[in-house]
Amino acid sequence: MKKFLDRVALGGSSLLNGLLALTVISLIALGCTCTGKDGFDFGGKDTETSDEKKDLNDSDDPFGEKKKEEKLSEDEVPSDNAAQEIAKTTLLNFNDAVQSADFSDFHKTISKTWKRTSRPSQFEKGFKEFIDKKINIGVIRSMSADFSPRPAIEKISNRNILVLKGSYDVSPRPVKFDLKYVFEDDEWRLLAIAVDTKG
Repeated sequence: MKKFLDRVALGGSSLLNGLLALTVISLIALGCTCTGKDGFDFGGKDTETSDEKKDLNDSDDPFGEKKKEEKLSEDEVPSDNAAQEIAKTTLLNFNDAVQSADFSDFHKTISKTWKRTSRPSQFEKGFKEFIDKKINIGVIRSMSADFSPRPAIEKISNRNILVLKGSYDVSPRPVKFDLKYVFEDDEWRLLAIAVDTKG
């Protein structure tokens, strides 16, 4: 069964890939069990515009010099700093999509493998509960993730898959995540996402 699922996730039948993507999205939405008349906000209203948001890749060091970009490799687990940046970028892009109820830009960031079998409208339907409950995890912008287990590369169907799993210690409930990436165009591109705000 595992080999079958791995084959589907990494390039088997387009129909099965589409079904798998929808299943993953559905499972993600079910991870949100927040209640309340006005929804649950993990960080208050994120009032920054996209122009005001600082690109994580362009953050300056204390001396005003640009940080050196780490050379990523398909065969090596990224450093902790790079893994932090990869996870945070994905989750903040996801959060932006939830806040705007528009997954068009988020869809552009995912892997070609996943892009072939999904459309932004499928994400919007799959994450409807997040949108309706106004889930906002923007507070993670100033936090570091606790990875558990440590970031790792798993071999699935002869492809290296980066697995980043962990949480952000957000009060009153942590934001848990399980992210999988495939190496494309010299960077790790999202292949699967699960976000759990149950605590």
